[in-house]
Amino acid sequence: MIVDHCFLLAGVHGPDIVTPVWRLVNEQAPVIAIWDTGKTVHLGGSKLGFLISRNPELRAHLENAVSVIQYDLPLHLGGWIGGVLGDPRFREIVDDLRKATRTNQKLLQEATARLGLPQLGAHAGAFELVKTDRPVVIGATVPLTCFEESSGWGRGWRRIALARAPIAFEEAITHLLE
Repeated sequence: MIVDHCFLLAGVHGPDIVTPVWRLVNEQAPVIAIWDTGKTVHLGGSKLGFLISRNPELRAHLENAVSVIQYDLPLHLGGWIGGVLGDPRFREIVDDLRKATRTNQKLLQEATARLGLPQLGAHAGAFELVKTDRPVVIGATVPLTCFEESSGWGRGWRRIALARAPIAFEEAITHLLE
């Protein structure tokens, strides 16, 4: 099983609400966790990514596979990664993202309640689902990625990305729902 932890640190949940899968399973569980900084913090075009498994056999396979497509990081980059994750500004960025997702979640909940649209809310992460057949009008400040069609839930459901600047998100919700 592969578990994506892309919003482990930031989303509508608090930092201690979501337990990483590697703390929930024993060493024999065939589980790989994925985490990267791509959806949490901008690093000037760089991304830090991690594959985590408690299972020794899986870990060996991961190390072998990654060594074919990646090279070992120089030692100084390990220090850089630790510096980024330990920097107080990193925590501020994560906290700001959490505040933005919660603000946007509230805006979305108010709009869908006012319009009587079905919604599947998130208790963690940074996406919600809204059922609407209304056409999406995309303007210069409304990114298309805010409103992806979510075919896995059936016709008319849209996956709403909450991890956006609240001002742009409010404009986007206006275009989508009203």
